[in-house]
Amino acid sequence: MPYHAAIFDLRGTLLKDPEPHFTLNACMVQARSLRVDPIRFASLWYHHAHQSVADIELPWIESNLQTVCDELEIELDPLLRRRLAEQREEVIRQTLGPRRGAVRMLTRLRAAGIKTAVVGDVPPDVRVMLQQTELAKHLDFELLSTSGSCKHTDPRVFRHTIKQLGLPAHTCLYVTAGGLDELDRADQFGLQPVAFRESEDDEYITDLVGGYPRAGTMIEVYWHATESAGALA
Repeated sequence: MPYHAAIFDLRGTLLKDPEPHFTLNACMVQARSLRVDPIRFASLWYHHAHQSVADIELPWIESNLQTVCDELEIELDPLLRRRLAEQREEVIRQTLGPRRGAVRMLTRLRAAGIKTAVVGDVPPDVRVMLQQTELAKHLDFELLSTSGSCKHTDPRVFRHTIKQLGLPAHTCLYVTAGGLDELDRADQFGLQPVAFRESEDDEYITDLVGGYPRAGTMIEVYWHATESAGALA
């Protein structure tokens, strides 16, 4: 059947796998520069980060930093705030990058007339920095939450996404690195689930994703999405 869109769970598919706790590492860099307790700093950072509004721009990183320093009673001049924000941006930039072949795959999908979208929960500064990657210019729609409200098993996430794409669910591929529960929910909603797994251990993967189609590379995702792409012409 023809697919008219490919919807990606952002983390674990289009983005390369980050090092564990990489956003915490960014907090540690800032805390060392300010000579404050890193655990206290990180705790305040995440507390205020997840109270942020949904629509955020690049100054958000500086804004959150200022809020944390105010609570710690640290005077922060604009130049230092900008420098600390740049430190955090650099840690994230080094970590947040497209998975190998992702940009090319998205480019080819859109050339084939297939829309592309991403969904998922991500830290606020990760969402901001995404806009500086090559991925952003190849996406038709983003539904990214910074407050934990964009659960992949929530049918409202799927419903809103296909509404914005203007497509029925059965014409949309859903690519995720999530587990069997997430795949089942997408299937129940009417999407066409594909489990993204780079591991070559077939028996292990089967236990995680059941009998759903799998892809281990970006080119395999492209093949799944375009298996009947000729019908789109």
